[in-house]
Amino acid sequence: MRERAKELAKLAFFDPTSRVGNRRYLEQQLTRHLGQCSESGTPFGIILADLDEFKKINDTYGHAIGDDALVSVGKTLSNCFRASDVVGRWGGDEFMAILPGVTKKTLARASEKLRSLVAQSNVPMDGSLIRVSVSVGAAMADPGDSWESLLKRADQRLYASKQAGRNRVTL
Repeated sequence: MRERAKELAKLAFFDPTSRVGNRRYLEQQLTRHLGQCSESGTPFGIILADLDEFKKINDTYGHAIGDDALVSVGKTLSNCFRASDVVGRWGGDEFMAILPGVTKKTLARASEKLRSLVAQSNVPMDGSLIRVSVSVGAAMADPGDSWESLLKRADQRLYASKQAGRNRVTL
């Protein structure tokens, strides 16, 4: 019974497609970090990363390859950040990382590292490789932010990265 309860608890916060945390998990972590930021001034930043031309990947190569692209980005996120950082799939083809205790400069470096590592990765398909990339928007939390206001700033910057040509970071 205990094992089953543990498994169900894990599933409640896990995205099975990308193999990282899900939106519910990210919302819980954002709320926790925002509380710490407001109470003690503990800084943190968030990174939003959106797969470039994901619809085209799905339409051209099929949803199984699209899922493989999501797994690839999820794995890159999990491997390129610190153990104390929180990573997950925000929804669709959008991922988030929460980086506690960072400066804006560190957030910028981490965002660029993620973008670069994803751009160097490929998704194999029938003996060929499909290149994937992400556009990134990042923002530092301000005391008094709600997760919606913080997310809005990061999302606006993500949109600016898309508008500027994709496969780039805006902070």
